[in-house]
Amino acid sequence: VSRRGDCPACGRGEYEFLREGSRTVALCGDAIHILPRTDAPVDLEELERRLAALGKVRRGDGVLFFDVEGISFTVFPDGRAIVKGTKDPTRAQALYDQYISR
Repeated sequence: VSRRGDCPACGRGEYEFLREGSRTVALCGDAIHILPRTDAPVDLEELERRLAALGKVRRGDGVLFFDVEGISFTVFPDGRAIVKGTKDPTRAQALYDQYISR
């Protein structure tokens, strides 16, 4: 996902709009930003081990990257994720629930 300076999330790191009820927000292009349902941090090392058999996974720069079913996830330690490869927030949330939030 390319960073846009005028995007509240990408450019300014402001996620206030996500706290207003919705757990998903469409970002630039075909990407959806997802907030976790809980405030619990994600153990990226454990998540990497669990996802390794399901698709391509790697960690770098403090985040986890995971590719499966033509979808790319970027997962942050606080549980937020960017799901790239769909414009459908419902599908992005379902995939997040399936692979990340178990």
